[in-house]
Amino acid sequence: MKIRNGFVSNSSSSSFVLFGVKIKSNSYENVCRLLFTEEEINNFLAEDYEWYEIVEKYDKLDMLCDGYSGDMYFGKTLTYTDEELNDGDLSIEEMLEVQNKIKDVLPDYNCKLYFGTLGC
Repeated sequence: MKIRNGFVSNSSSSSFVLFGVKIKSNSYENVCRLLFTEEEINNFLAEDYEWYEIVEKYDKLDMLCDGYSGDMYFGKTLTYTDEELNDGDLSIEEMLEVQNKIKDVLPDYNCKLYFGTLGC
């Protein structure tokens, strides 16, 4: 999983394009409880992981976090940069694969194409 919480640069924001879901939560604990079973969470906590470290263990999808709003995006990142947009593509088949992965763990969320600027 790629987790992006910001850049070491002169920019305070970055552009992104992601196919997936947005979770409106500024709590890593709440997101963990969506992504992992209670048994998995207890195992991580027994090993003294912090909540943000547990989220980082989720490797089935990319994750982007907006440093200003606390919103978290899960899915397939097409680009995330504070400079130029990268060339890329995502086929319908790949989008369906991402959607199925998301539905496995977040069945109440609908996939969308998200783009914009995230605070770092």
